[in-house]
Amino acid sequence: MITNPLISWIDAPASHRGIRFWRNGDWESRAYGDLAGFARRIAGGITASGVRHDDRVLVVERTGPDFVAALYGVMLAGAIPCPVPPPHLFQNGEVYARHLHAIGEAAQPSMVSTTVSLAERLPFDGY
Repeated sequence: MITNPLISWIDAPASHRGIRFWRNGDWESRAYGDLAGFARRIAGGITASGVRHDDRVLVVERTGPDFVAALYGVMLAGAIPCPVPPPHLFQNGEVYARHLHAIGEAAQPSMVSTTVSLAERLPFDGY
């Protein structure tokens, strides 16, 4: 049983409720049950990778269900999420690299949670 009030909804998500996201000019709905399952899978992967309780994890995701699941998955794993906006399509890569490096230096994360498509664009320094 989860006792943290921020993530306790994952134990018994309301099957008839969810979150709506504006994507590609239309609303997309995700049921809480689906998000809870996704968050559990992410938490399992984070734990399996060796992240420990109170470690910090950078969460680099676009707004949407992946971000919500990653944020709650990190908390479910007992780690501390550090949300970071992804690079914008037309953003200067060097400026973003410096920004990400500064956040990494301050947060000292154990890992970065992101999607494959974003990982290809991120300048990682060995997290």
